[in-house]
Amino acid sequence: MRARYFMFVSVVSLLGACAGENSDTSPGGGGEGGNPVEGGGGNGGEVSTGGQGGTVDGGGDQGGEGGEGGAPLGCPQDCSTVEVPVCYVATCNEDTHTCEIGPAEDGAACEDGEYCTVDDTCMAGSCESGGPRDCTGGTGDECTESACDEDADTCSAAPIANGTPCTSADPCLSNTACFNGTCQGAPMDCSATPLDSPECQAAECDPATGACAIVAINDGVPCTYGDICETDKQCDMGECIGTAIPDCTGCTEAEANNTYSTANTGTGCASWAGGITVVGDKDCFAVDVTTAGSRILAQVTDVNGQGCPSGFDSVIRLFNSAGTELASDDQGAPGSDGCSMFLPTNTGSTNLAVGTYYVCVEDFLNNGTSPPYLLLMSAAAPGCGNQIKEGTEQCDSTELGGATCVSQGFAAGTLSCDASCAFDTSQCVAAGCGNNLLEFGEDCEVGAGCSATCNAFTCAAGEVPFSVTSTEVPGTIPDPGTFSSHLTVPTTGTITAVGVQIRVTHGYDADLDITLTPPASGPVDLTSDNGDVNDNFYNTVFSPTATTAISAGTAPFTGLYLPEGSLTAMYGTAANGVWTLNVTDDDAIIAGTLDAWRVFGCIQP
Repeated sequence: MRARYFMFVSVVSLLGACAGENSDTSPGGGGEGGNPVEGGGGNGGEVSTGGQGGTVDGGGDQGGEGGEGGAPLGCPQDCSTVEVPVCYVATCNEDTHTCEIGPAEDGAACEDGEYCTVDDTCMAGSCESGGPRDCTGGTGDECTESACDEDADTCSAAPIANGTPCTSADPCLSNTACFNGTCQGAPMDCSATPLDSPECQAAECDPATGACAIVAINDGVPCTYGDICETDKQCDMGECIGTAIPDCTGCTEAEANNTYSTANTGTGCASWAGGITVVGDKDCFAVDVTTAGSRILAQVTDVNGQGCPSGFDSVIRLFNSAGTELASDDQGAPGSDGCSMFLPTNTGSTNLAVGTYYVCVEDFLNNGTSPPYLLLMSAAAPGCGNQIKEGTEQCDSTELGGATCVSQGFAAGTLSCDASCAFDTSQCVAAGCGNNLLEFGEDCEVGAGCSATCNAFTCAAGEVPFSVTSTEVPGTIPDPGTFSSHLTVPTTGTITAVGVQIRVTHGYDADLDITLTPPASGPVDLTSDNGDVNDNFYNTVFSPTATTAISAGTAPFTGLYLPEGSLTAMYGTAANGVWTLNVTDDDAIIAGTLDAWRVFGCIQP
C-alpha cells in the first residue's frame, strides 16, 4: 500500500517587479523634469501610465522633481504555473501583487495515492480517501470473488468462505459447497431409484442431465428377474433374458389349495397366478429341488411380474414334505414397500436337500382379501448365480457381502458383481489427492491453502510432519453420554501446527459436543450443538488455516472448518503422549458412532 502523505506549506510570497523610482521616465516611472535651458517647468509624465509630472514652477536651469511612481497592475507571474502540494492552490493577491498558496476548496477532486479507493476529495488541505474501488463484475467462478489488491494495483480473485453453497459444473455432485475456492460435493446418491431388474441394472448419475439414470451391469451374470417363462437367465444389456421354458404359459391356481398337502403342482411353472378371494384363504404351490444345496426363489408381485400388488400385505411361508415350516417373509424385497420375498440371507430357504417343497401365500393377518397376484417361484442350484456368496466367491449377483467401493479402497462409486462372482470396480472412483473428494487421511482437497499432496500445513525447516490415526474406533456414543477415544503421538517435541479430522455417524448433529485434549494443555472445543437436525460429520477437518467457522457450516461438514475453540492455544506445548477425543451426546433418543479420527501437523524436535 502506498504511504499517504500530507504537506503543510506556509504562504509563499513571490515578488514581482518593484515600482518605478521617481527618476524613471518609462511608463510607470515619474514624469520628466523641466527643461533647464528654458527654465520652465518640465512636462508632466503620462498620468495613465506613469506618475504625476513635476511642477511647472521649477525655474532656472533646474528641472522640476519627478512625480511618484504609478502602481503596477495584478501579479507579474501566472499563479497557475506555481507547483503546489495536493489539495493546495496558488492565487494572486491583488494587494501585495504576489502568488499566495493556500488550501484548495473542500470537495475538490484529488488522488490519495491508494489504488483501492476512488473519488478522493480535498478537505481542509488534506486529500481524504473516497469510496472503495468497485471490483465487482465476477470472476467466472461462484467460489471466488473479485477483491482489490493494493500491492498489485489490480482487482484479483480470492476464495469466498468455505461452506458457502454453490452450484458445481458437475451436476452429479450433491450438497455442494465452496472449499478453498472450488465447488465440491458428494457424489449423488441414486440408491433409491426403482429398478425393474436389480440384478442387471444399477442407478447412477448421468452427467449430461444431473439426474439418476439406469445403466446396464453384470452382463453375462445369472439372474432371476425378467420373463417368468424363461430359464437359465442372464443379464444382457440391462435385461434378464434366458431360454423359453417349453409349454410354459404361466400356471394358475386351482382351489382348494390352502395347505401344503393340497398344494397345486405343475411341470415347468415359473409363476403361479392366484388371489386371496375370501378371508382366511391361503394359496400353496409345490416346487421340486433336484440338486442338493439349492435355494428356493419366491416373490409375490403384481400380475405383470413388477412391483407389489396394490393393497396386498402378503406373507409367504416355506414348508418341507413333512409340513414343517422352514422359512417365512413379510416384506423382504427391496424398497420401502417391499413385497414378500425369500432373500439369500433367509437361511431357511437355502441349502436344501433334494425333494419337494411348498410355498404358501396368505394375507398378513388373515383378515382380508387380495387383488390378483403372481408368485414367481423356482429352485436355484448352488454356485455362482444363485445370489448366495459361497466358497471363494467375492460376491454373487446382487449379494456383495456388505462390500462397497470404499471398503475396496476406492473413494466412492457403485460396486457390482461380474459373471465370475468377482467384484466389478469399473464404476468406482479412485481414491487419492486430486479427485475432488475429501477423504479420510487428507487434510484438504485442492484449492487455495492446500498443497499438491493435499496437506494443509507446510512444516518449516527442521520441523517434523506427523499424522496419527486412532485405533480405538469405531465406538458407540452413549445416548446420552460420552465416548472417549485415544491415540499416542510418539514424536518428541513441541507443537507448531495442528489439525484434527473426524468421521462421526449420528442422526442429529446438534446433540453432539466434541472436544480434543492434547498431552500437555487443556481441552479445545471443536464443535458444540452444530448441524441442527441433520446427520453426520463426514471427514470433517478442524484447522486454524480454515476460513469458515464450524457454526456457519452445514452437515455433513465435509471440508475445513475453524473449531469453536482455539487449536493454536496448544502451540509450543509437548506433542508426544496421549491425545483424547471426547464425543458427548447431550440428549437421548438418537444414538451414533465415532467411526474414525486423527491428528496431524508439525512438531519442532
